Amino acid sequence: MTASKGFKKVLYNSGFLLSEKVVSLLITFLVSIFVVRYLGPSQFGLLEYTISLVAIVLPIGRLGTTHLSIRDLVTCRDEEESKILGTVFVLVMLSGAILTIVILVIGNYIEDDVTVKLLLLFASSKLLLQGFEVFDSWFQSKVRSKYTVYGRMAFHLSNSGLKLLFTFMGLSLVYFGSTVLVGLLLQVVVWTFFYQRLTKGVGKWTFDKVYAKNLLKNSWPLIISGLSLAIYMKIDQVMLRNMVDNEAVGNYAVAVKLSELWYFIPMSIIASVFPSIIKAKLVNKRKYDLRMQQLYDLMVAMALLIALPITFLGEYIIEILYGHEFITSAKVLTVHIWAGIFIFIGVARSKWIVNENLQKIGMIFNLIGAGLNVILNLLLIPYFGIMGAAVATVVSQAASAWFLGAFSIRTRDAFKMQSKAMFNVITIIPLIRSARSFKESLIKN
Repeated sequence: MTASKGFKKVLYNSGFLLSEKVVSLLITFLVSIFVVRYLGPSQFGLLEYTISLVAIVLPIGRLGTTHLSIRDLVTCRDEEESKILGTVFVLVMLSGAILTIVILVIGNYIEDDVTVKLLLLFASSKLLLQGFEVFDSWFQSKVRSKYTVYGRMAFHLSNSGLKLLFTFMGLSLVYFGSTVLVGLLLQVVVWTFFYQRLTKGVGKWTFDKVYAKNLLKNSWPLIISGLSLAIYMKIDQVMLRNMVDNEAVGNYAVAVKLSELWYFIPMSIIASVFPSIIKAKLVNKRKYDLRMQQLYDLMVAMALLIALPITFLGEYIIEILYGHEFITSAKVLTVHIWAGIFIFIGVARSKWIVNENLQKIGMIFNLIGAGLNVILNLLLIPYFGIMGAAVATVVSQAASAWFLGAFSIRTRDAFKMQSKAMFNVITIIPLIRSARSFKESLIKN
């Protein structure tokens, strides 16, 4: 394959993945409006609680194997693929089964409501079936992500379609929980079908004890980082349900969904521009630092353009989309949306951390931030309810993605750049100049 063809293949692959994310995001968001209006705050809160509870342990069940398996599949010989796929599949399926049993046993012990137990069972299907994500890893390693997209779109279309159907049929909450299982099973069928067409099939997979030990030895930082991120994103909803009620979770979850709707933007932009930044490092340090500063400036500017209008229009947005029943969500949204600034610059810094080989420091920052989030929720929720959870999210994100960088010599430069980017917001002229310079530097390279 020529360099030109290889580049076109990568570009096509990336475009396919980005298109899938945007389309699935729009489908999920639009359908959720009907579902949320139909279920109301209390029932929607209960559904989100069970989903959040399982989401927190998903990184443990995945064992941090996703990125490692892709790396190994890219670099291995053809005859080693079966060993890698088989070993990862067995490990993840086994861990998922164990965690599912633990969740269901604990849920059966602490929950009296049969509906909650059934919702937990359906939500746990993500744990039980995530071993099949090895197909996704294989497709990515071969730059054939269109097959990954086919499976994911099968999930999103079936999941969203069933939710719409159940809404119009007026069915109970349990039916909405079951859509996850149906969607995942269809996704597995699609992935298996295309993998079988392209290869000799799963019958050739083998389990290798030596590879399994090496994999687990190298994956623990990724497990901890993934767990920390999951705690960031979901622990507030779990704690709200146990410290307040289902209705509080429902109102909070609506605000969070609207706030997090924009998080694909920094990931998409940074995935496109960061190769240029890496190349700048090879040229000289000054140019590399300039590019990073421009990237931070751009991230803050974009986050601010989202946060400001939502802060002033939050109440109208909530009422138009979800109705007056969810008007409590508006206040939460106007606070939670400001976590976006730290999410945006945090995504940029996470790439910088990998490029500087500082993954362990990043893991420590994530752990401290997750712990701070839990502590602040415990302190603030009893007094301020869902507003306390929103403040806890913003403060813990600020600490992890920005402020903690000041306490390590190796990350202090990044902290200074992030601080300068936020200071630049005060006057729009330097911000526009940085964005323009960043665009021009990308064009030249």
